[in-house]
Formats: sequence, structure tokens, C-alpha cells
Amino acid sequence: MEKAIFVSACLLGDRCAYDGLSRENARVVEFCRGKNVVKACPEMLGGLGCPRETHEIVFGDGKDVLEGRAFV
Repeated sequence: MEKAIFVSACLLGDRCAYDGLSRENARVVEFCRGKNVVKACPEMLGGLGCPRETHEIVFGDGKDVLEGRAFV
């Protein structure tokens, strides 16, 4: 099986960031050039729309959220 690189679609120029814009990153685009790339928006795959409201983690980080010490 050929290996692929999973890349967030907004970094490759797709307009799927929370505000409906892209977050194209020239370094990411160049790194992916000529490689087998699977691009997707993790937030939209999770059922969120575009554009969508912003969210922040309060009182910690992602690990704290998973362990119940912080919330989004």
C-alpha cells in the first residue's frame, strides 16, 4: 500500500477554516508537491459547518479536556 500524507485542507488553500477562508501555507504546499496527499477538513468531517463559530479550550489543553479538567 502506498503511503499518503494527511493534510488539513485549509492549509492547502481550501476555504474551509472556521471563518470560511483558507489558511494556505506556502511551506505546507511546497512540502506536499509531488507527494501522495489526502486532504480533508477534520472539523467538517466531524460534522461542523463552514463558516462556524470559534471555540476555545478553557482551563487547560486538549489532554485536560479529554480527562475532564477543562472544557471547550
